Amino acid sequence: MKKIFWMVGLVLLTGIPAAAQQDTMRMRVQGTSAAFSFKTDKAATYYVNWGDNQEQRQPYDANVEHELTHTYATDGTYDIIFYCEKKEKPIEIEMVLVEGGTFTMGCTSEQGNSCSANEKPAHKVTLSSYYISKYEITQAQWEAVMGTKLCYSEGDDLPVEMVSWDEAKEFCEKLSQKTSKNYALPTEAQWEFAARGGNKSQGYIFSGSNAIENVAWYEDNSDDQTHTVGTKDPNELGIYDMSGNVWEWCADWYGDYSSDAVTNPTGPVSGNFRVLRGGSGGIWSIGGIGDNYCRVSYRKGEKLYFHSYDIGFRVVCIP
Repeated sequence: MKKIFWMVGLVLLTGIPAAAQQDTMRMRVQGTSAAFSFKTDKAATYYVNWGDNQEQRQPYDANVEHELTHTYATDGTYDIIFYCEKKEKPIEIEMVLVEGGTFTMGCTSEQGNSCSANEKPAHKVTLSSYYISKYEITQAQWEAVMGTKLCYSEGDDLPVEMVSWDEAKEFCEKLSQKTSKNYALPTEAQWEFAARGGNKSQGYIFSGSNAIENVAWYEDNSDDQTHTVGTKDPNELGIYDMSGNVWEWCADWYGDYSSDAVTNPTGPVSGNFRVLRGGSGGIWSIGGIGDNYCRVSYRKGEKLYFHSYDIGFRVVCIP
């Protein structure tokens, strides 16, 4: 029986081809038994398949020599595979607390004469506290949750786009399953309250400023493409890109406002379109382009299955 020593994750010492110097290693043995010892520079769970349909799975400490042995039922040639359990990379979505409060939703005075009819009447809304993602969901986050790529312009830190409302909702469901937390698309009221800066609002036209160039990628500065999230100034709550870059889906069906004061509204019970907010920088921008569409009160609706290279989303989590 030939004994082999491995230094897993550091350097191969003897007995194994250079191509196998990684956390998955292979060797061929002949006879009725096999043995090898190894050290690893990281504590992890390792598997060994002895080549006769027998497997072992066990956690091992770092920087300690471990010895494994195995006896075969018959004399023969066996291919052994030794490998490290691969753990999923943690899904990291930075969230910002939006403390509950009351605000005026819709066409408020700072919006001037820019308001569309669907932004009226302005009305009082009271919301409970919630968390909202600091940035638009990125392509890296989408791939980590969904296991697929979805984009027109590729880049890990670019906002995911070409996303339908149904797909954004599915992302929230899978993220909730993976994290055991309650993620969802923001309601339209949650979206606007966060965009306005919540209880810290300074009454800006756009999310974080009256000067759109400071806070948004839009028609005049976007070069007709999406940009890395968080590269413009944040709003009063430290949230980025709620004006411009990509339109963002909300949970609500699109419908008319009422003048009634409401608490934690979720929109109409049915409809033909879902709400989009925030505007974008794209010349294909649905419903138009320019700074008007990046205002915190601007709203429009689109079909659930609609895709565009300038439509993305962010998520909320209820504490």
